[in-house]
Amino acid sequence: MRASHACGLVLTALGCFSARPAHGAVKRISLETAVERARHNPYAQAALEQKRAASAQLDEARGHRFPTVTVTALVAPSPHIECATEDCTRTNPQSLGFHFDGVMGSVKGELTQPLYTFGKIDSAIDAASNNVQMNEALAKGVAADMGLEAARAYLGVDLARGLGSMLDEGGERLADATKTLEDRLAKGDSGVTVQDRLRLQTFTAQLESRRSEAREAEATALAGLRALVGDVEADTLGNELEPLAVDVEQAKGYLERARHLRPETTAAEHGVLALEGLRDLERAKLLPDFAIVGGAQWSHAAGVQHPPSAFGYDPFNLTTGYAAVVLRWNIEPATQLARLAQANAQVERGRDLLAAARRAGDFAVLQAYSRAVEAKSRLDSANTGEKSARGWVASVMQADAIGTVSSRDMADAYLAYFTLHSQSLQSTYDYDLAILTLRRAIGESTLPPKKQ
Repeated sequence: MRASHACGLVLTALGCFSARPAHGAVKRISLETAVERARHNPYAQAALEQKRAASAQLDEARGHRFPTVTVTALVAPSPHIECATEDCTRTNPQSLGFHFDGVMGSVKGELTQPLYTFGKIDSAIDAASNNVQMNEALAKGVAADMGLEAARAYLGVDLARGLGSMLDEGGERLADATKTLEDRLAKGDSGVTVQDRLRLQTFTAQLESRRSEAREAEATALAGLRALVGDVEADTLGNELEPLAVDVEQAKGYLERARHLRPETTAAEHGVLALEGLRDLERAKLLPDFAIVGGAQWSHAAGVQHPPSAFGYDPFNLTTGYAAVVLRWNIEPATQLARLAQANAQVERGRDLLAAARRAGDFAVLQAYSRAVEAKSRLDSANTGEKSARGWVASVMQADAIGTVSSRDMADAYLAYFTLHSQSLQSTYDYDLAILTLRRAIGESTLPPKKQ
């Protein structure tokens, strides 16, 4: 195996993650704490505010069951109008003009109580209620995503630090080996050559490059973790990566749970019900409304004489009241049928999105499940190989102490150890993240499961 192959594997293991903490005080938090804090970050809170807005819309829809009151009041200059006859059938002036005398006041109130709306109010309430539940499910999904991203960053910090520690250890050993080789070259040992020294120096340079990448990856993940939890001093506990103590079940069981718990699927289901409620509302708008309407009005103008007759209508001096059962019917067949057609199309679109959400949920579950299973398989293989590689390195070090090992043997031993150890770390990271991703795909808590 060549050095470039091993270093490529180390690079792959480092690809996405974090850097050494900045100098100064840090706050050590557990993975569980990081996930919980991320679930309440501003992005998740914004999703909750959307749910609150939907709840207010539901209250508005329910409010249509109750009476509405309209009050109109005015104060204006009073015209000057006098009766020209005793029965006030003629006035002076006979038409309005710019003749004012005093002040006019008027107050009018009208109350409307819906009686029967052919389902308009019920449909609006159903649509708004399902909209609330849809936004609640979406908010849960956002919170779960934020928790999962926090776990990704947290585990990424520990992964990068583990790889960095491995590379630091390897660098120290290679430095010792290089010094030993230099001493043997200086003594004229025929068992070593300049090519051996160059080989070790090349491998050392590659390790230095990988250590720099590890520090950069650590810094990136740590910055992400701090942004997600909202604390610029937050840091991991610094523990070594360990596989979560979880027994992976059969995929079928996960799929069944996801169909009932996954927030995206729940949101899509309520979204369809909300669209159906809006469609029913548009259909009900083709029919009239029945309501009780009652009102009263009082008007008085200081400069206008009031006619002495109940049949004489005087808008300037008026005291009246009324109550009735009324029918209101907006008849706009062209526009109403067009809106109903749009509502029907939106329902069909919602059903298609629901089917897509279910398929996406199944895919997410199966993908996470496959990754968890294969990561565990890789982890077991890497752990087995790492034990052999560690023994190989130990034997090389013993041989190096008595000057009987070639630089090629030493490089090959270290390459094997670094490769398998990095695979072990990466597989642990992959397995833990796949388990948490699987829980997220199902709709369960993204908090890591308790150790058994």
